[in-house]
Amino acid sequence: CHFHSSSFSLAKRDFYDVLGVSSNASKSDIKKSYFKLAKKYHPDVNKEPEAEKKFREVTEAYEVLEDDKKRQMYDAYGHAGVDENMGNQQYGNPFSGFGGNPFGQGVHVQWGNGGMGDGDAQTIFDFFEQAFGGQGMSSQRRGRDVQAAVTLTFFESVLGCEKEMEFEYYETKPLSGKGGQRQRVRKTKKVKVDIPPGVDNGVTLRMAKNGIPSVDGSHVGDLLIEINVKSDPYFKRKNQDIHVDIPISITQAILGGTVDVLTVDGMIEMKIPAGTQPNSKLLLREKGMPLLNNSRKRGHQYVHVEVKIPKDLTEKQKQCIIDFQNEEIIKNGGDPETATNESKHQYCGVKMPFSIEEAWKRVKNYMTSSTTDNNNNEDDKKKQSNATDNDNSSKNNNENVDENNKQ
Repeated sequence: CHFHSSSFSLAKRDFYDVLGVSSNASKSDIKKSYFKLAKKYHPDVNKEPEAEKKFREVTEAYEVLEDDKKRQMYDAYGHAGVDENMGNQQYGNPFSGFGGNPFGQGVHVQWGNGGMGDGDAQTIFDFFEQAFGGQGMSSQRRGRDVQAAVTLTFFESVLGCEKEMEFEYYETKPLSGKGGQRQRVRKTKKVKVDIPPGVDNGVTLRMAKNGIPSVDGSHVGDLLIEINVKSDPYFKRKNQDIHVDIPISITQAILGGTVDVLTVDGMIEMKIPAGTQPNSKLLLREKGMPLLNNSRKRGHQYVHVEVKIPKDLTEKQKQCIIDFQNEEIIKNGGDPETATNESKHQYCGVKMPFSIEEAWKRVKNYMTSSTTDNNNNEDDKKKQSNATDNDNSSKNNNENVDENNKQ
């Protein structure tokens, strides 16, 4: 499963994470890790498209963490403490433009690895509550929600299941004897989630108080789980109903019978009524999905019937079909010897939505009209061509007369 905090996050990664060291790493460990990564991503050695970007990233992280003053500012204020664009040209207090630390003396907050979204920073509510003692703010500090996505099989969504989920976050703790400074500690949290029967794609489940705790632990955020359900090759879901396709033979369609149909409860025997038409839809009541949060109620299962027409018939089978057709014609008052194709359809109980003979007349009239129009067009073209030839001949004769007169 993939998890991420629901808060916003900035672009920069945590410098300690960039170098792959802990927040308590020694300068020797920081230097050793930097040299290893710099060698790996140096553009002269690594020709991958992202190598130069990563090289600049590890270099920037090293330049901050190897300098004691910059590292202290970074640990206190995060990226804001070492960003020259924050009115902090000499890496001093990033809030100096506001008359010093707005949170009061001795209060240090950790902005973290590029923002609140990565689980390492406190929310704005925590900052202001700590600064102003909760005056004008909610008296209860807020934890943060965590968003998760989990993928289920079709049957897990039908029956419900239990999933164990794990995610990481940062917790800031005060350093003893450090005047209110804080230390970031990476935490791992495991949560067992009961997925209820009947969940569908796009459903978000909320587990209260299973997210990230607030600074003082007085409040815990929620875990929000987005459900994704894999499609099944046999069962097709539409809301709370299930749809399946079942092939039957032409004799089953005509004579009726029974077929085995698979449901989410197992195999059952379903009756096929005599005279079942192709593309018919039969109903199995309360064999569909359980209703979410009320699994005692269920949708239905619809069985779509596909009548399979045989292609390769024996001579005996063909004669049986012909005999069946003739019997239908006689039964409905017709004569098999004199019946036209159209009347055979009618005698056999097939009602055509139009008359074939009338349609054929319309086609012939159209074809005749189209042929006549084409012939007329050809005659017009010939007449126009002859007229053009006559004009050219007359013009040539006139030119010859003019030449003779000149001579």
